[in-house]
Amino acid sequence: PVLERILDVVIAEEDGVLKVEGYQLTPDTGFTNEYRPADLVFAEEVSGSYASRDKYFRFVLELTGLEPGMIFTVSLADDDDPLTRDGCADAECGDNPATLAAYAGEANAVQLTADEDGRISHPFYLQHGQYVCVRALPRGTGYRVTQDQEDYTKEAAAAAGYTDPVSGVMEEDCFTSYKNTRNGVVPTGVKTPVLLPAAALLAGSIGSVWHSVRTKRF
Repeated sequence: PVLERILDVVIAEEDGVLKVEGYQLTPDTGFTNEYRPADLVFAEEVSGSYASRDKYFRFVLELTGLEPGMIFTVSLADDDDPLTRDGCADAECGDNPATLAAYAGEANAVQLTADEDGRISHPFYLQHGQYVCVRALPRGTGYRVTQDQEDYTKEAAAAAGYTDPVSGVMEEDCFTSYKNTRNGVVPTGVKTPVLLPAAALLAGSIGSVWHSVRTKRF
């Protein structure tokens, strides 16, 4: 938010010395105290013929350069506030066959607090199409978003609409991501040399049997 106020100061002289005799702070005009924070949004995208959109992937968000004890809101869903950016994620990591069992039931934080060194490090769990918004980070905050390696091809800053770098310094709103792709390998040309002779042999055998039957009938 931008707060604008004017400070009117009345200065009087007494014995050759200037002093403040009175002042008034008014809301119409004056000096401007401005704080313009930035939001960090990170997303998950899954693609490929052998990929699971039910699978939860584990992210780790790291923030540095903060004042100790600073608290930040994490949005996982729409809160009906038109002045804030929303996330789209589950409250916790679900349990399904595609997801590592160790992740099941792990919560996604809705609040982050900087430690005594001004740092934050916290995991998050996202499925395809989900994203998290960390609101109102100070400009100049260092950030890094990483993702655990699994049996998918991982590509940073590649999801549609979320192509900002996965690490850097917050100077404006940041939209970053990971895209995970898994395609199946369909074997071709492996069984052909074996199947064709077998099929030819079977056809020859059937022909021989049929010829034999016909011969016996006549």
